[in-house]
Amino acid sequence: MDLPIEDKASIYIKGIFGPPEKCPLMNVPMGIISGKDGNMIHQEVLCAIAPSLVDDVLLPPEIRDKLKGVPENSLFQDSEGNTGPTKAKDKEFVLEVDNDNADKNCKEVKTLSIGNSENETEELSRSDKFLKDQIDCSDLEDARKCAEKKSGEFYFRNNFLFHKEKVLGESVAQLVLPKKYRPEVLKLAHCSVFGGHMGARKTIERIRYSFYWVGMSRDIQAFCQQCKECQLRRRINCKDRVPITPVARPELPFQVVNIDIIGPIDPPSAKGHRYVLCVVDQHTRWAEALPLTSLTAKATCEALLTIFMRTGVPNVIASDNGTNFNASLTQEFEKRMGSSPRFSTPLHPESNGLVERFNQTLKKMLHHVILEEPRSWHTKIPFVLWAYREVPNSTTGVAPFQLLYGRKPEGPLSILKNTWMTGQEGLQLDTTPVTLYMEKLKKQLEDAAEKAKLISTRENGSSLQFEIYEENL
Repeated sequence: MDLPIEDKASIYIKGIFGPPEKCPLMNVPMGIISGKDGNMIHQEVLCAIAPSLVDDVLLPPEIRDKLKGVPENSLFQDSEGNTGPTKAKDKEFVLEVDNDNADKNCKEVKTLSIGNSENETEELSRSDKFLKDQIDCSDLEDARKCAEKKSGEFYFRNNFLFHKEKVLGESVAQLVLPKKYRPEVLKLAHCSVFGGHMGARKTIERIRYSFYWVGMSRDIQAFCQQCKECQLRRRINCKDRVPITPVARPELPFQVVNIDIIGPIDPPSAKGHRYVLCVVDQHTRWAEALPLTSLTAKATCEALLTIFMRTGVPNVIASDNGTNFNASLTQEFEKRMGSSPRFSTPLHPESNGLVERFNQTLKKMLHHVILEEPRSWHTKIPFVLWAYREVPNSTTGVAPFQLLYGRKPEGPLSILKNTWMTGQEGLQLDTTPVTLYMEKLKKQLEDAAEKAKLISTRENGSSLQFEIYEENL
């Protein structure tokens, strides 16, 4: 619905970078030179007043001198002698300009519409709606009281309610979720292709880096237990197994990798893929997977080359005794790259257990994908790989992504969190020199490696130790 100009008060302006900026609307008297005679015409022009310039502006000396000599808030004077711009009434609206019909001097404002109309930016409405729901949610009353008293781990940031928690020694800012938003987060973190139907513990670790609510672990546990797809694939765990000694971690990423093949997969993809080549790095537990149409040595070497061009050539390639791995072509390929093959004991796949364990996880994740998209499952492999890399590994205690890149992964949950907080934090362009960035990255990688070492040591020391004593008859 169109309204007169004087009924408006502010507009939102959004640039390429940063959040939308709310600018008050003011009727500013301006002098416009018209005609060949240079006559000055005074008229009010509707202007949006921004708190700051988008970028630096180069001013001529005469303009600079005039601005320096004018008192603040007295730049304009209307025909009645009133100093300064005049504000319109207190309402918000979105300004739309019809560029096709506007004249050359850009004097015509085509449409003015109310701020709560359908043309209001979706980001702002999402942000405002989430903030309102967070305030109105009765489940968060106690948390808000704690934040207001500045007691406990709750606090406010830009009016949003947050929770602070220590994760692996680092403080994580968790956005507190109202009750109505929790099902969406649970489905994205567990049921979607980015969640991969991983267990309750992994799902909790995935969510806690972005969100929090009271009783979160209990709700996630119940949600995963009630998942129908997971119930059909649930495996009965044996609790009396002999403790497994973890594989020793090499000094650097991709020095030693384990490889294996899973398949045949039924149904095959639309492009004939029936197998998947799996590669797991022993240092970071970073996993790679490529679909294959056949198990020939040539196809295997081509897939390995594709992966190694991203990760670097490893010193050692550990595998089982599959014909495509011990073929003369594959061994010649590894020899020319400078890699040494290492084969597991025949009929003992546990000696290649690192990749065998990943195979089981990947099979489970692909099972849910194939149920929904049986002919295009090969296109979803990058997404399920992300789901695996994003959460902490059970042995290292650190996410493979963080251990490899030295920073926390920004995944779908982080994007969803930022969507609900649009306008709070813009993109910050970093001007730090490369040398300082390298020093910071080195420190972050060392910290992540130290955490993985401590957790691995703790896990190794938690197994029961038995001693045999001489029996006295």
